[in-house]
Amino acid sequence: MMRRPFRGPDDFAAIMALAIQTPVEQFSATALPYQLSSWAADDPANLGLWEEVQGQLIAYALFQVPFGSLLYGILPTADTAARTAMILHWGVTRATAVAQERGAPLTFAVFIAEGHENIAALAAAEGYTHQPPPRILLARPGNAPPARPALPTGFTLRQLRGADEAPAAAALLGDAFAINTVSATWRQRILEQAPYRPELDIVIESPTGDLAAFCLCWLNPNGQIGQIEPMGTHPAYQRLGLGRAALIEGLWRLHQLGVETIYVGTSTANQRSLSMYRSVGFRPHHLKLAYQRTVTP
Repeated sequence: MMRRPFRGPDDFAAIMALAIQTPVEQFSATALPYQLSSWAADDPANLGLWEEVQGQLIAYALFQVPFGSLLYGILPTADTAARTAMILHWGVTRATAVAQERGAPLTFAVFIAEGHENIAALAAAEGYTHQPPPRILLARPGNAPPARPALPTGFTLRQLRGADEAPAAAALLGDAFAINTVSATWRQRILEQAPYRPELDIVIESPTGDLAAFCLCWLNPNGQIGQIEPMGTHPAYQRLGLGRAALIEGLWRLHQLGVETIYVGTSTANQRSLSMYRSVGFRPHHLKLAYQRTVTP
């Protein structure tokens, strides 16, 4: 097996074909196009691809610079332990290079499913340490969700109006999560990903024409799995039920597409989101423990 350079967006289809074969405990890959749209992919060095001599893709890794995380997937028929150790080491090497470019220490995390002590031991051997709180992946069957709630007067639920609204959608996402790492270019690239479906890009417009809430849904190429990533509400419009309304609409649209299972992830510290997800039928699937590593230039 050998590592080859990332060759740009043409590699996304091969990465996705591998990713959807990996166990959800390794990485929930249905929403991977959201991650691959990141500006981290502008630098080919942030993506690692490993192939067999015959050219079959065996493993991939994305050093997701904006979120300070290492994402990866390994073909189930491969030697998972050996490949994971290799990727964890690659993550440290890549993070060190980024820290060198910035001239400052860099902390990043890899998320390991609870109960996978062998993977946790490999992370510990590379200097990663367990840091709370964990994340949690929740799942619900694709059956009919609760009834669509009525929106407050003047609010309108619709799908995103294409690339022209990408800057507004990026600004909404940033405000909802209090981050500035998701650029308008990132949001526009999402629309260009092959698995993207416009009808699953749900927004709620305020009476003044602002985007107030959103729920971006993904359909796995196998047609059986859906995922919510991301969703949120602008701080000025919270506690009006808009996020829940957008989420329920997304669940209905995935249900109508015939999905069998829908996933969503969040931090265990985010009790408001957890309560909302439980109220529409999501239940815990597994915990993802964060293992962090700090590198210096």
